[in-house]
Amino acid sequence: MYLRGLYILAALIPVCVSAQSGGNPAFTHFSVKDGLPARTVYDIIQDKKGYMWLATELGICRYDGYTFWQPPTPEAAMGSAFTLKEDSLGRIWYKRLNGSLWHFDGDSIRPWKYNHLLPKYKNKAGSFSAYNLSPKGDTVRLVREFIGIIRVDPDGTETMIHPPVNTTASFIYQENGRMIFSNYEEFFSRSKAELSLLNSRHGHPTYWGHESKWEKIEGVYLQSAHKLMAFLAIGDTALCFNAHSGFFAVHQGRQLWKTSLPLSAFDKLQISPTGEIFLGVLEGERGALFFNNLEAVRKGEYTRYLSGYSVTSVCVDASGGYWFTTHEDGIFYATGMRVRTWDTRDGLAHAMVLNLAQGPKNQLLIGLRNGRVQRFHINRNHIESLPEATDLHYSADLAYDAEHDLILASAPNLMVFKNGKWRKWWVMVNNRLGLVISHSIHFSSDRQRLLLVCTDGYEIIPNHPLEVLELNRADFHERTRTVYEDPLGRIWVATVNGLYQHINGQVIPRKNLHPFMEERGPERICNWRGDHLVFGLMNKGVLVWGPDSQFVHIGPERGLQYQALKHICEDAQGNLWVATNTGLFKLSRDAQAQWSVKRFTTAHGLPDSEVNDILPDSSGYLWVATSNGLCHFHEPAPLKVQPQPFLSEVHINGNAINIRRENALHYDENNIKVGFLTLNYRQLGHIFFRYRLHGDDAWNYTYQHQVEFSQLAPGSYRFEVQSQDETGVWSESGTWAFRVLPPWWATWWFRGLAALAVGALAYFWYRRRIRQINQRTALEKQVRELENAALQAQMNPHFIFNCLNSIQKFIVSNDADSAVIYLANFAKLVRSTLHASVEGRITLLEEVRMLGNYLSLEQLRFKNVFEYRIDVDDSLDQMSVVLPPMMVQPFVENAIIHGMKQKGSDGFIQIRYAQPDASTLLITVEDNGPGMGERNSSGQKSLGRNLTARRLELLNQQSKNSAITVQYTTPDSGSGVLVQLRLPLRIETPQHLATHTP
Repeated sequence: MYLRGLYILAALIPVCVSAQSGGNPAFTHFSVKDGLPARTVYDIIQDKKGYMWLATELGICRYDGYTFWQPPTPEAAMGSAFTLKEDSLGRIWYKRLNGSLWHFDGDSIRPWKYNHLLPKYKNKAGSFSAYNLSPKGDTVRLVREFIGIIRVDPDGTETMIHPPVNTTASFIYQENGRMIFSNYEEFFSRSKAELSLLNSRHGHPTYWGHESKWEKIEGVYLQSAHKLMAFLAIGDTALCFNAHSGFFAVHQGRQLWKTSLPLSAFDKLQISPTGEIFLGVLEGERGALFFNNLEAVRKGEYTRYLSGYSVTSVCVDASGGYWFTTHEDGIFYATGMRVRTWDTRDGLAHAMVLNLAQGPKNQLLIGLRNGRVQRFHINRNHIESLPEATDLHYSADLAYDAEHDLILASAPNLMVFKNGKWRKWWVMVNNRLGLVISHSIHFSSDRQRLLLVCTDGYEIIPNHPLEVLELNRADFHERTRTVYEDPLGRIWVATVNGLYQHINGQVIPRKNLHPFMEERGPERICNWRGDHLVFGLMNKGVLVWGPDSQFVHIGPERGLQYQALKHICEDAQGNLWVATNTGLFKLSRDAQAQWSVKRFTTAHGLPDSEVNDILPDSSGYLWVATSNGLCHFHEPAPLKVQPQPFLSEVHINGNAINIRRENALHYDENNIKVGFLTLNYRQLGHIFFRYRLHGDDAWNYTYQHQVEFSQLAPGSYRFEVQSQDETGVWSESGTWAFRVLPPWWATWWFRGLAALAVGALAYFWYRRRIRQINQRTALEKQVRELENAALQAQMNPHFIFNCLNSIQKFIVSNDADSAVIYLANFAKLVRSTLHASVEGRITLLEEVRMLGNYLSLEQLRFKNVFEYRIDVDDSLDQMSVVLPPMMVQPFVENAIIHGMKQKGSDGFIQIRYAQPDASTLLITVEDNGPGMGERNSSGQKSLGRNLTARRLELLNQQSKNSAITVQYTTPDSGSGVLVQLRLPLRIETPQHLATHTP
């Protein structure tokens, strides 16, 4: 109620309409040369995805920050397009001049299916002036002057909605929480206010309400044909505009206030997210009117932009950018409206501004590239040129001496502006009159002296205007970059060779103050917070030197790129501002003493990213000198939501695909081109991207918005792309996961089947091969066993023949007892031999028994001319160790026949069974006979020995490691023969042996 009372009271106060001009935002202009289909643009909106849509006299088009694109248009839909709208399905609707409705649906333009109903509602005034869509676009309301509102339902049913009077001039209507209004040209849609207005063509009352209920608005009466031309809902208040009556505000069915603003032709009324109100003016004093708020509308206080252009529409996009469409020359875009710029169209004598200085009150001094100096009257928004000085070739620096009201300029001679004239400053140096040549001008901390940077040094002179001074120049000749006196009275001199300090007329090197200043001094020096010094370095960032003599370096690691530094200063809020050739940087320190860096470029409203000078003012703004004009800069609000890149298109082998439906690609669909976009219009298409194909890959960086991958191997991929906003922050990732399928012969199931088939073949081949090997091995074993048996069979008759000869001798010599004993032992020996021949192996116990029987027979045969001994190591289990039969007997036989036979008496044969290692059985046969040299002196061939050698050869063929060896040596005693027989130790459990007990 209090607010309402204020509005009503304000309506009684006369209003003075004011307008300001000059100082436009940094507009970017788009026209036919940039790809727009036509210069005349009637409307602009931003869809839910972030694309900008434009209605032109040659149809609709879409802008993505890079290019303007027109969808395929049927011939019937060609021509002028008006009144863009988007439904909840993402379709973009527009109206043609003949009243027909069309919409863009994903890939092409399609007509409204009930266009055929429209001709019946035409009259002498022409076609429909406005239309409205339900959220899904299935219900359409059409506004027809002198007829009313026609509602067309999804099934094509037509319903006439009549106002409370017979004829109408314009409509404003609300349905289901959406504000619908119409005027002579078009209508708008809003969702904040619960208000509807209706105006009678003849007169007098204005109504508000719903389809079936209308109420008069008290205090709002219009003359005949004074139509409501615009309507805007601001909270629960409606702001209306009439060509003759101006603006009036309505709240809950009553007029709050009214103000006159005579504008003959007016298009859209728009409100920004921050509360500014815009309207476009088509005729008279054309342009776009900018009101700070609703109160500014009531007072008639506005700023006019784009003077001379018929502004047909205004749109504020999601990032706070402003779009203005014109009837004459395309569209204009500004990142914000608070940043104002001045260029040659506003009175600057040259576009490149090099220097700024604070002049007299509310005046700004401007130094230009062509040497001109201008004075900007801030309150009057007026640029005044000072008289041209012939010796000012370019403005190297500017300063203002408030005490003497002097403007000082160096270019490069030091010039003084006084009483409307420029004069040179002359000095006496070594009794010679000369000019002061200076590249930059600084005042001492008490402003009583001038510190001048000269060609090969510096000058410190008293500030006595227009007087010829006698100078005592310091003997210092180095190319100086800057001279600065800090609050403590210290004078710092920075040269290309390092940093110095001026003390009592002497120049003291301070190069060791910091390593960065050993070879080259800083470009600029300033004070920060009264007790810090800030050194701006060339291509090395900024050094902040505190009272504790500690340095803080601010460089790339904090976001300050190494750039050509041109100026550095502190604002009223304690922030440091750095001017470089690639942008304006703000350096701020928080409560935790952490520094942060923000970069500002044309994406933030600067007319150019090359910043030459900066000058803070008391309001929190900066005056910025750029190479493309003067700027009054205010830091824009950061984006609430940083735009995220998305995939705009994907081509597989040159063919476009729907990435929502296809993410499994054939093995030969491995040449992929991916297009991606970030709809951040602040950066004007100069967006830095980084992308990768796997999450653990290194990022690839590019300014292009598409990338190609060739001959991708089968596998799973996740394309990821991020974009960098105008402040250098990386966005969230836009992703697309897809798979390149392997060919059928490389799939896991095929490989599995192939491996299974190969395994089966290998298995069957292996079984067949093993069977063949086993058969061959069995056959070879059988052959060897038969051959071994044959050899043994040859050995047995040989042995039996010898035994029978011995028995025969006993019989001939009538030694019947010996013959009987011998025959009994012989029988046991033959039985054991026959058993061993059948089994193919005997135990060590049986071997020892057989040898004992054999030796006892031979001992009886040879009349006890020798003794024998058989030793078995305790480590050998005689019941488990097995060996081939008759292996040792031939060697024992040789020892008896060839050694004991010639001995006569005292013969001795020793047989040992030992285990030298875990896998060997060592058998030794030692005799004390004549030795190897005398054994075969008769020349008789030893059949037993040959058979034994052949048998050992066969056994070695059967053995896997060929471990059966025989070695003949002479014993340590020096006589006889020592035979060492090495066999593989073979152990079998007793249950596997058919032990024969003699």
